Amino acid sequence: MDIVSGGNIRKLWKDRVATSGDDSFLIYESAEGDEEVYSYKKFNEKIDTTARALHDELGVRKGDHVAIHLPNCSQYVQVWFALMKLGAIAVHSNTQHTPREIEYTLDIADAELLITEPDFEDDIAAGIEETDIDEIVWARPEKIEKERDLLLSSLVENAEPDLPDTEIDTEDHAEILFTSGTTSMPKPALHTHATLMTGGERIAKHLALQPSDRNLSALPLYHGSPQILAIFSSLTAGATAILYEEFKASKFMDQVRKHRATVTTCIGTQVRALMATPESGTDGDNDLRHAFTAFNVPEEMKNEFEDRFDVSLLNSYGCTEALILLTLAPVYNERRWPSIGRPVLGRDLHILDDEGNKVDIGERGEIAVNAKRGRTVLKKYYNMPEKTEEAFNEDGLFLTGDFGRFDDDGFLYFVDRKKNIIETRGENVSEAEVEEVLGEHPNIDEAVALGIPHEIYGEAVKVYIKLFDDLTEEEVFEYAQENLANFKVPEEIEFVDEFPRTSIGKIEKSALREEE
Repeated sequence: MDIVSGGNIRKLWKDRVATSGDDSFLIYESAEGDEEVYSYKKFNEKIDTTARALHDELGVRKGDHVAIHLPNCSQYVQVWFALMKLGAIAVHSNTQHTPREIEYTLDIADAELLITEPDFEDDIAAGIEETDIDEIVWARPEKIEKERDLLLSSLVENAEPDLPDTEIDTEDHAEILFTSGTTSMPKPALHTHATLMTGGERIAKHLALQPSDRNLSALPLYHGSPQILAIFSSLTAGATAILYEEFKASKFMDQVRKHRATVTTCIGTQVRALMATPESGTDGDNDLRHAFTAFNVPEEMKNEFEDRFDVSLLNSYGCTEALILLTLAPVYNERRWPSIGRPVLGRDLHILDDEGNKVDIGERGEIAVNAKRGRTVLKKYYNMPEKTEEAFNEDGLFLTGDFGRFDDDGFLYFVDRKKNIIETRGENVSEAEVEEVLGEHPNIDEAVALGIPHEIYGEAVKVYIKLFDDLTEEEVFEYAQENLANFKVPEEIEFVDEFPRTSIGKIEKSALREEE
């Protein structure tokens, strides 16, 4: 037995409604400022009614793959939990993706049905042409201006609020989340009921969350961080989850005060954006105890942020494959910034050399974690057996692809990334993917992508381009915008006649990095 034993998400909701039914579960605020508030009992009824509608009207059954392509909204949470209660697999699709990226996501995840909204209609129409999607369910009725064949609201309206009988085990598949890796395309991480529930338990225990806590996130739900740090931790503790459709630095702290948030997440991009806003005498007037952050916030900015907004920043480290935290700064003890914390409950971390041997304290190496596949880390990369095999060593440790070192007291320090990843605007961008896409342009001979410092984003994408034929900077931008999500589009372009190369002719990225 472990912390979730033989439970599943159905049972988790049943237990929560029994103990916290009339308490507030979800507060949602749209980009326009419209607000929705739901108790645990009322939202559970919405979930169950939605599950019944998807089951009876669209034939969704256990094991089916259904994609969600929505911004943060109450309907996202509604269909996500409805699918998991049916034993179906929710495929989370990034709403910033272009048709090319949408097609890849839906195709590799074997999605059979798609739930989206009209704002994405054109990209979706182009993206599903070569996929198995033959039906689209349209959510968010306030966005619908013309007649649609399948409306989520209409399907749910006449359904009964009782769940179909389905046997669900703790390690049954629950969702697919995409994560950038060393390959040129994102990898689909397959998670179970156990990994989601364990992630929620871990956060709830570390922060000692109470039903009185109000846990806020403006991060998109197609990422693991808000799923675990905001939704599942709140569900575990009976706290209130506060979800925003979008993050706006100019109004974020007003929203924090309005909803009396006690816990939130501020990734590096958001910290920088908030620090760039004009100071106000009310900045520190809030109920926040803690804010999760990542390790790319400079210490001086961290101190200024804590002083200005009167909130404790908890440095942390994790990955989508582990849903989500591997380390966290001690909540009520010394933190040793810029340490990324100590291993969290249930995590046993190791530092390995290039041969996979454990190194001594203080030495750098790859960060690896003891893993129970399907319980504490992903079950596998869906449809990628070779990548799954590469992710685990002979001892069963999950390899993060990041380098770090421990000190004598178990504090972990991030050193570098083994993966060629650019962290920008809260997203991971694969350098290889940007290079591959730009390299497909007939006038481009070779393209090299790197991360460069950015005052707000932390990092931004820069590309070096060697041409076959004439091409302007504007034409490169236009091509990138047509084929890459906004956060992957280069902020800077530099044309070169030749690249620095190694003795065997490979492009020497390290020389370009040193130049930057």
